[in-house]
Amino acid sequence: MRTFVLMTLIAFFTASVSFAEDIKESQVPSAVKNYVKANHPKAAAVDWEFDRGDATYEAEFEVEGLEYDLVLSPSGELLYGEMDVLLVDVPALIKEYISAHYPDYTVNKAQIIQNGNSTKYEVAMSETGVNGRTKYKTIYFDQNGNVIKKK
Repeated sequence: MRTFVLMTLIAFFTASVSFAEDIKESQVPSAVKNYVKANHPKAAAVDWEFDRGDATYEAEFEVEGLEYDLVLSPSGELLYGEMDVLLVDVPALIKEYISAHYPDYTVNKAQIIQNGNSTKYEVAMSETGVNGRTKYKTIYFDQNGNVIKKK
């Protein structure tokens, strides 16, 4: 019983610490909207959220079929972002690595992940073997094309 009560309290506390809610564009500070407009002028239908726990704003939108998910401070500073990119826009060293080490894989998605001043690339791939089973692989690269992590 103590375990159940403890788990319930932890779940409640976790849910109350970080709570994002949908908001209208009129509730978003000008600095936040200006960042999105200046850096993504083709973003038309932006979905906005406010996270009360972090006091941050999240902007989700698509531009030409590519998805963007940005977390911004109230002053309009990009804190975190996941931005889809076309494979042609991925640095050459990353494309060369994938071609050399995973020639039978198909790239399903590529993203730039911005976290503060750190930039990395995520490349998600798949391969269907002769047995019909699909293998999935995600590789993270730093901005210089070095492998950081494989999943």
